[in-house]
Amino acid sequence: MPEMPVIFITGYSRGLLPQDFKPDAYRDLLMKPFSRNELISRVREFLDRTE
Repeated sequence: MPEMPVIFITGYSRGLLPQDFKPDAYRDLLMKPFSRNELISRVREFLDRTE
């Protein structure tokens, strides 16, 4: 599946991420630290967007 949804998780600041990284319908970014509930919520939102 060429459009596989991916959520990237990082502890780096946004300034250190590649300039061309742009979240879209198939890729998203979650910054550390995050709670379990935030992770669950973001995954659910992301899956809802890509259905």
